[in-house]
Amino acid sequence: MLLEEVKKDLVERYAQRRDYHQAVAYAKVMEDINWRVLPVGESFLFEKLIGPFAIGKLQHPHVIELARIEEIRRRSRCTQLFIEPGINSIYIDKGKKVEEPESLLKQLGYKETKTHHTYTKSFLIDLDKDESALIASFSQAVRRTLQRGHTTEYTFSSIPLNEVNLSTQEQFFTLYREWGKEKNVFGYPDAFMKSIMKHFGNTGFLCCAWKEKMLEAVILLLCVNRVSYYFNAFSSREAREEGIPTKLAIESMKIAKQSGCDIYDFCSCFDERYPNENPRWKGFSEFKQRFHPTAVYYPVCYQKTSL
Repeated sequence: MLLEEVKKDLVERYAQRRDYHQAVAYAKVMEDINWRVLPVGESFLFEKLIGPFAIGKLQHPHVIELARIEEIRRRSRCTQLFIEPGINSIYIDKGKKVEEPESLLKQLGYKETKTHHTYTKSFLIDLDKDESALIASFSQAVRRTLQRGHTTEYTFSSIPLNEVNLSTQEQFFTLYREWGKEKNVFGYPDAFMKSIMKHFGNTGFLCCAWKEKMLEAVILLLCVNRVSYYFNAFSSREAREEGIPTKLAIESMKIAKQSGCDIYDFCSCFDERYPNENPRWKGFSEFKQRFHPTAVYYPVCYQKTSL
């Protein structure tokens, strides 16, 4: 197959998979952090109460049932509702497929928005190849890093989330806070991360790099519908200087493949369509680009505001 055909096949496979935002495990996470979870056909709509009103968000669903969404919006007195479509979302209204959703959304009072609650672009790696072919597809910079030795000995391990002990969890959050302080980044709240680790316990991993029993780099990997999500990753300055995050990313791809995944999703990256949104993502997007991924763009987001 030609390269463009291979990329097209990868994106088509990815678009057919149920996104982790629409997984039952993620719905339980949202409940833990005080969002109401409202089933809308095959999808979950998340709603946050703010006094007598509410805001809602529908994130990367496969099916968007507009009549049902409008019913929920009116009943909940939802003053702001965001629809963030999946790659190939199907719009349904009153039981029928909508061929021109943009026109109907406009009639219903929705407008395109540059406000997003989840990522709008991602990078994909096709794991449906052997390890040598996979590594050969990466940039020369990545391959050089793999060949480098270390001034200090590091070891790698992958721990199922439901087997992470208290000591490792404490090191995880300590490293997370240190990394956030160094990078001046406010990451996910601890409660959210703990809930992710709890509810994805059977399908997720902590991919770790250790130096003398100290956690130096980590990837929180979630596996959903044969897609492995690089959900969160951080490391110490020393580990980055040694190229450990690159090596750990490849270790996580091996674990993903062993777990039955055929797609690796880097989860988020800087989207040039929205240059003023998340400009700090440029740095880690450049890191991810070294793996020569296939870029995938999500459709525009819609917002309806009513008082």
